[in-house]
Amino acid sequence: MQAIEFVDASGAPCAKAVKKLVHHCLQHGVLVLNAGTYDNIVRLLMPLTISDEEFKQALQVLEDGLSAVASELGELAGAAH
Repeated sequence: MQAIEFVDASGAPCAKAVKKLVHHCLQHGVLVLNAGTYDNIVRLLMPLTISDEEFKQALQVLEDGLSAVASELGELAGAAH
């Protein structure tokens, strides 16, 4: 499992960004989970049986979603865990 924490420029939790990213990924066939006390964390749980091609496609969906969220909400300060 990997997780990405979303915070705004002031360091406050940004659940809005997570909600938008989760929705984008779902619309494009990739399941990710929101988590955390403030719902500002995206959890990524890749199956052990995922092929390299499927993994690349999922990462592309995630990247596109991150770009869309950043352009819509402005720059986010994120920390990967």
